[in-house]
Parts: sequence; C-alpha cells; structure tokens
Amino acid sequence: MPPRRDQRHCARALLPLLAWLCAALSLRYGYYGSNHLALGPNSSRMMMTSSLFVEQLQVKDEAGQGLLLYGFNDRPQLGSETNWTISSDLFVDTYSRQGFSMWLNRGSRIWMAWQVAYGGESYADMLVVLIKGEQNLEELERYSHDDMGNSRDGSGSNREFSVAEDGMYYLGVINLSLRSITMNMNIKIASKMYDTSKATSICSTSNGECKLKLLFPNAQYYVLATSDSEVPLKVWHIQLSFVARLTSYVVVTGVLVVIVSVILKHLGACCVEQTRREQGVEAAAAAETQPIAPRKEMACGYGATEEEAESSVCCAAEDLYDGKICVICYDERRSCFFTPCGHSVACCSCAQR
Repeated sequence: MPPRRDQRHCARALLPLLAWLCAALSLRYGYYGSNHLALGPNSSRMMMTSSLFVEQLQVKDEAGQGLLLYGFNDRPQLGSETNWTISSDLFVDTYSRQGFSMWLNRGSRIWMAWQVAYGGESYADMLVVLIKGEQNLEELERYSHDDMGNSRDGSGSNREFSVAEDGMYYLGVINLSLRSITMNMNIKIASKMYDTSKATSICSTSNGECKLKLLFPNAQYYVLATSDSEVPLKVWHIQLSFVARLTSYVVVTGVLVVIVSVILKHLGACCVEQTRREQGVEAAAAAETQPIAPRKEMACGYGATEEEAESSVCCAAEDLYDGKICVICYDERRSCFFTPCGHSVACCSCAQR
C-alpha cells in the first residue's frame, strides 16, 4: 500500500479521538467554565447541567449578600409571582446613560412611569430604552421625546411591557443633550419565580462559598434566587464555577483510545497482507523474465596464468564468451530460444535467417 494511502487511513482513524479532545476542552473550559452572572432583586434564575461531566457546583457571592442556590432532580416550574417596586431619581449627565439590570422570567410584567424632574423644556435628546441580553444585546423598546410629551404637564409617561423570554433586561435613560437631567423613574415589576418547594438541596452564600454536589448520572437543575433589597438599584454579582468529573473524561478518552488502536491494528494487518500480495506478484513477474537455461560464468584462460584463470573471469572478451553476444553476427545480444532444446545462442535477426 502506498505511504500516502497509509497516512490517510491513520489520519481518519485518529479523527474520533481528536474530535473528542476538542469537545472535552470546549466542555471543560467553555460551556462548563467559570461564569460571572448579575442578578437583580427578587430574581429567580434556573439553569441545567449534566452530572456526567460536572461533579459539583460552586457559587460565590462577592458581597456575601445571602444568595440561595437550590438543587432539583426534575425541572422546576414557574409558580408564585412577586411584586416589587423601584422608585428612584436618576441623574444623567450629558452624553451618558443611567439605569439598572434585572433578571426576569417569561410571564413577568413591567410597568414603567417616568418624569423629567430637572433639565429644562426640551426632550428631543432624551430616550428611555429597554434592552434584553448580557452579551448579544437586543433593543426591545425605545421611547423618544414624542412619548414624553405629556410629561410637561406633570402627569408623566406610562408604559407596560410583558416578558416573553427568560433573560437579563436593562432599563435605562439616555441623555444626548448638552445639559444634565434628573429623571424620576417609578418601576413596578410582577416577577415570576420558580417553585422551590421540591428542591432536594439548598445552600446559601451568607457564610461564604456555596457548594452543591450533583448526583450521577442524571441531568441536574438548579435555581439561583435573590431576596428583596432595600437598595432599589442593587445588583448581585455572582461567580459560578463547575468542578469537573474527571472519571468521565478519563473513561471516554480510554474507550476512544482502545477503538482507535483496534482500527489502526486492523489497518496495519491489511497493509501487511497487501504488501505480501504485491511482493508475490512481483516475484512471479520476475520468475517469468528469467531465461530457461541458467547463466554460467566462464573463466577466461586466454592470455592469463592458471592462478588468474581460476580466480577471475574474462574481462576483455567477456561480452563475447559470457553467453550474451550473438555467435553469428557478434554484434547484437542473444534474444531468442530454440525449441525443443532451449538453447539461446543468437539474436532474433540471425535466428530467422
């Protein structure tokens, strides 16, 4: 088998192992790597992880504010609804923005009311925006000066928004004018919370790092929950990390190594068999080209001593007497055989004459 073909077969056999190594690195340092999350007050965020590759969850609340971590064997359902209100005066400097973030589950509702408390008569360069997402941001709502027109009479502006998907939402005020403004924001939120009555485990970050061990091999659900806060714009900054189940990675890697070894061994046996087959074909072809009469080396005794005749072959007249030159024309090589005797003494041209 050609060397390039052998290399292609070996590369194809190693592909599953290389693919698994890439997937393992992606799982360990990507999907199950350390995450930094932000949650608002009265938040309830559900996540799922595989206990096949994760042995333990670790949650650290940077401020030690008493975050709760619940563990479930089955997927929890959205149950109770918690109502909470944010009322605050946002000072927005020129060409800047102010706002706050919160995690909301589907089915939650937001009622927004705002009024410019200070900043003049013009609202052309002021925007109230509602943005969804943590990295890939998506603007959901934008209210411009046309929506703020009724705030001049002191009644303010009111809007309602229903949450269709779980996610992080940012509500803020953007000031694009040359003057600073003070915006009075009144936000009422009806937040959907997950039912934690069926939780199999619970821990808190009040006393430091919280750890939750996962049961093998079922998929595990966990809920991060925050309580109400006296500070309206308070945000919980959380570090979530996963402890890998090394046994699973080692077992999967070992199984793939065995499979690849069997494939390579099979390919090696096929290569040896193919090489033997090709060598047999070459040997048969070489046997067909051998002459019928065996070649004999004839000692040259003309013009030499007996010792030289016994120890060497003829040099000057070797081409004439070594059984290769036609004995008729002394010019061409012998190239045919006579039957039935099998002698080869002449070239084809002389033999035909």
